[in-house]
Amino acid sequence: MAIIEDFQHKNMSPIEAQKHLIRLLQNAHAGERAAANAYYGHTNSFFMRDLQEKKEIFSIYQEELHHRERLNQMLASLDAKPRPRCVNSECTL
Repeated sequence: MAIIEDFQHKNMSPIEAQKHLIRLLQNAHAGERAAANAYYGHTNSFFMRDLQEKKEIFSIYQEELHHRERLNQMLASLDAKPRPRCVNSECTL
């Protein structure tokens, strides 16, 4: 748990450091979803006509999904999950 030890310089207990790390990873996971959605929307934009540019942007979209999966793995290694996504009072992962 070297990552947890990096947080201890802030006078956090290992438990507090782990909670802080989990929150950071959860925020990053949500951010990757937002970024992926933005890139996906951009590739499907009516104004996007250059096929090469579409391919490049779609590639970035796929990278964002890969980053999100890696964050999910990191959370799982800490026995944590992404924050639930809530829409109209219904929450899912």
